[in-house]
Amino acid sequence: MLSLHRFYFDAITFARPNRYRYGQVMFNYLELVRPDLAEQVRATDMDPFYCESPKDPQFDRFIQFIETNWYSTPNG
Repeated sequence: MLSLHRFYFDAITFARPNRYRYGQVMFNYLELVRPDLAEQVRATDMDPFYCESPKDPQFDRFIQFIETNWYSTPNG
């Protein structure tokens, strides 16, 4: 399983040179590697897709959710 640290590293490394929104990259990468968590985040107050910056409160809620649930087993 991909570590949480590696998830953050990969997403941020991709976002910077490509000038994508951090939230967009985080959500899309989450959907690829942990679709179970992405589905729980989608269209909620934790969905970071439109966040331009990690300083956005919605992005912070996303990070808190991911850090709490990352090592849970998919689908329960």
